[in-house]
Amino acid sequence: MKKFLVFSALSLSLLSVGPAFAIALAANGTFVQPSSSGAFDSGDCSTPQQPCRTITYALSQTPATGQVNIVGPADFYESLTITQGVTLYAVDSDVRLVPPSGQAGITINAAITDNVNLRGFQIVGTAGGANGIVANSVSKLALTNMSIAGFNSGVGINFSPNTAGSNFPVLYMQDSIVRYNNGNILISPTNSVGASADLKRSTSQFAATYGVRADGSSTAGQVQVTISDSEITNVTNNGILAVSNGSMSRIMVDHTIVAHMGTNGVTASGTGAQVLMNNSTITFSNNAILAQSGGTVQSYGNNAVNFDAGNTTFSGSQMLK
Repeated sequence: MKKFLVFSALSLSLLSVGPAFAIALAANGTFVQPSSSGAFDSGDCSTPQQPCRTITYALSQTPATGQVNIVGPADFYESLTITQGVTLYAVDSDVRLVPPSGQAGITINAAITDNVNLRGFQIVGTAGGANGIVANSVSKLALTNMSIAGFNSGVGINFSPNTAGSNFPVLYMQDSIVRYNNGNILISPTNSVGASADLKRSTSQFAATYGVRADGSSTAGQVQVTISDSEITNVTNNGILAVSNGSMSRIMVDHTIVAHMGTNGVTASGTGAQVLMNNSTITFSNNAILAQSGGTVQSYGNNAVNFDAGNTTFSGSQMLK
């Protein structure tokens, strides 16, 4: 009986907060629901009763740091360009962004101080699709519960910031899936500072060239990537790849499965390329490990390497401290 009373009180509390939250959200955001009879690409789309029909128009009406609330189910045949800090949030799970052939799903050209958040929807490539997400300029790009797939002529996530302030531009991804692209996740800054990425509880699979690639070839700074509690599987070429021609390109792999690679499970290529592995598994790959041209793939001594055809020896120090 006591448990029932506590639950009821909590429920009443949440109900009382709900309307206030909705009002606060509407005051700093827009709504998109193409199936609504009141949906038009006119006005400010600031209420659920008068939403926008397209995300493109909603972005034009959303203030800086505001939120676009996407109500589905819906398919949006659009290519989006984001030029300010904003959140795109799918209120329902069945929301798909399908860009025209040859165009990116989302291009981010925001300020170096802007944060962009994408949450809860799919970006689906068509035949000849270029890239799912291209981040040219942003302070932080956060992806949560996202799915990016089908860009067989390009990259699922191309995080290549070309400008930077005093801090690294950051890609943060959690609970997301990137698959069926030519390359799945690329971190390749062209600025003078570098970039970092934190990939958590996510899956990268069924790519042609790489699952995750950290590339420091075009920056004087560093590329720093952490992959944790994730899966990199079924890639035709390299599962995890660090590339550099002198600048540091580092990947920390923690509690992650790397499996079913046609060529290499984990690769470090070039001076400055370094992969560190902790409590992770490389399995069912043609070659488990490739370290070349000064790159190193190092182990904390607690990883499993099995059922791989060749190259199962870590380079450099076997036991790091």
